[in-house]
Amino acid sequence: MNFDYTNDEKILQASVNRMFKEYVSIDKVRGFLENGNLPDSLIEILSSQGLLSTISWEEKSESIEGITYAVLTSIEAGRVLLPFPLLENSVASYILQKYGSNSIYEEILTCEELCTIAWESYNGSMRKSHEGFQLTGKYSFVPFAENVNYMLTKVELEGNNDAIAIVNLSDDSVSVKKRNSIDETYPLYDVILSEYNVTTENLLINNDEESSIHKDIETLGRILICAEMVGLSEEILNKTVAYSNERKQFNQSISKFQALKHMAAESYLLLEGSKAALDYATAVIDSNEDEDIVKITSIVKSYVSDASNEITGTAIQMHGGIGYTWESDVHLYFKRSRRSATMLGDVYFHRELISRLLLDEKVKVSI
Repeated sequence: MNFDYTNDEKILQASVNRMFKEYVSIDKVRGFLENGNLPDSLIEILSSQGLLSTISWEEKSESIEGITYAVLTSIEAGRVLLPFPLLENSVASYILQKYGSNSIYEEILTCEELCTIAWESYNGSMRKSHEGFQLTGKYSFVPFAENVNYMLTKVELEGNNDAIAIVNLSDDSVSVKKRNSIDETYPLYDVILSEYNVTTENLLINNDEESSIHKDIETLGRILICAEMVGLSEEILNKTVAYSNERKQFNQSISKFQALKHMAAESYLLLEGSKAALDYATAVIDSNEDEDIVKITSIVKSYVSDASNEITGTAIQMHGGIGYTWESDVHLYFKRSRRSATMLGDVYFHRELISRLLLDEKVKVSI
């Protein structure tokens, strides 16, 4: 198993880094906070570069392809606090392709339509109708619901709990309400459905016991959100070190103070540990080896979430009073980290899950 990136992968990351620096400056991120509109130029460039569909399923070899490209792109997205549902569209395009839905796949692939995912559970009911099924209820904490066209959501069918519905958010039976959120670069909404008709064409049903739509969504989502946290952690650490070199106190830069050196060194160790964990998980998924993906992704999610929160919190401390102001960009990274850390299971959720999995293994071995 190779943990290093190939030359092509390194070139892609450098290219995406340059592109995001040109099209997604911190001023444009702040502009999104004010008006909430996704820039057309950003949508066009992401579409033209094929960055919304880097992950694919190779049916002949039954293997996942392009996960490394998606991880590297997500690292760079986190670095610039990308105000765009890149994660959701990347996962959605893979799910639509693997499980055979052509209803909106081409539109998502070409960026003609954008898609989000209802990561949280559904609070409502689903019943049969003459067209298929009807959904009534509410999905909470749906990212970018006001900016996209479609939503993928988990549904439970009689006799099969591994199913996904494709919801058209512009339908008259769908309403969207914005929620208050700590991270305004990644707005969250409530999506309310009132007898929304789901046709069989817009249902993805998996009958293969060896695979799971829900597991695929959660696995990819956790890996890519960890990649974003690694990117934003590295960026804010670099900005903090640069600031400490420029800021002077007692006629010398504050970077010479031993306490700040220790804080920066500890943040660097957490960052390198996060990178190593992410690289390992990416390599395992990319190699399609038969390992416990759930356990590996939980280890990565718990470690990276904890490390990212610590790094961004330390960055505020090292900036001093200016770090608490709206004019400083530090709080944007801090808020993004806090929101990302709770998404798809927080630190405590994954540590408990890891403990349960390890205990189950111990029981099997003893038997």
